[in-house]
Amino acid sequence: MKYLLVLISGPPRSGKNRLGNDLSGILDADHFALSDALKRMTHAHYGLDPELDVFHFEDRKDAPAKEFGGLTPRAAYIHFSESILKPEPEDGGGQRRPSGAAARPEATPPMER
Repeated sequence: MKYLLVLISGPPRSGKNRLGNDLSGILDADHFALSDALKRMTHAHYGLDPELDVFHFEDRKDAPAKEFGGLTPRAAYIHFSESILKPEPEDGGGQRRPSGAAARPEATPPMER
């Protein structure tokens, strides 16, 4: 059995979900948005109802929301992802180490002498 995986990326409000839904109908396939899991985890972190629909804040995701302590839903999702889900590792002495390419010496260009 062969599987087809379609990944869609784009800037905010560019229609990624709409395209995913349209393609799932055309291809008779499942549609899964990684952001759905992130939204559920963020909602739980802020003490919101676990049954809250992931699209609950869709029409006001750029407006400050009391549910997120005054952050916009978009800012809350980004904060949760960047600061809670993937914090930078410590170096053992309480200092934060860089993550990403800077954490991999082989990906860092040599310093000039």
